[in-house]
Amino acid sequence: MSKKIMNLQSYVKIERTKFINDMQYICRGQELFFNINEYNCKIYRNKALGFLTGYVILNDLKELYDSTAELLQVHGGITFNQLQNINGEEKLVIGFDCCHYGDFVPLLPVQETTATYKNLKFVRKELKSLCEQLRKAGIH
Repeated sequence: MSKKIMNLQSYVKIERTKFINDMQYICRGQELFFNINEYNCKIYRNKALGFLTGYVILNDLKELYDSTAELLQVHGGITFNQLQNINGEEKLVIGFDCCHYGDFVPLLPVQETTATYKNLKFVRKELKSLCEQLRKAGIH
């Protein structure tokens, strides 16, 4: 076996181990709800491919226009911006995913050799940053 193939296999094993370690906290198809500075947040693990997504559930029902969403700096940009029914109430939910070029997607058979797994700690950090940006913009 060539050294390049062995290095790739070793690399993939390391990134998959990070994913497996995260699985003890949140399995495929599960959600974690928590609060960051008075913002309701959610992390969801994609059922099909195993990557994580982060969301902020806003109290304001004002539409967050795409031009405003583009100003928010978060991993891969805002990729989710929709009204959802949460516990019988309409809420605006915005979020991002960790399924971009450069992201290690756990259950995708082919990976970019420099891709890194974005774990729970990473997603929480991004959500904290997003909540701070929303607070500064007066969006609740």
